[in-house]
Amino acid sequence: MKKIPALWKKLSDGVKKSYATFQRTAWPAIKTVVKTISALITAWDIWKFFN
Repeated sequence: MKKIPALWKKLSDGVKKSYATFQRTAWPAIKTVVKTISALITAWDIWKFFN
């Protein structure tokens, strides 16, 4: 029973570290891809409107 708080802290620290790594590395790439797709869809809609 005494090991449970230490294991919980280790798990919590691992999750926090993983989330920080995700925010630093993967999140900017995901945002860039979503912005690019959004811009392409908007440009396509404008093109279809005028043609």
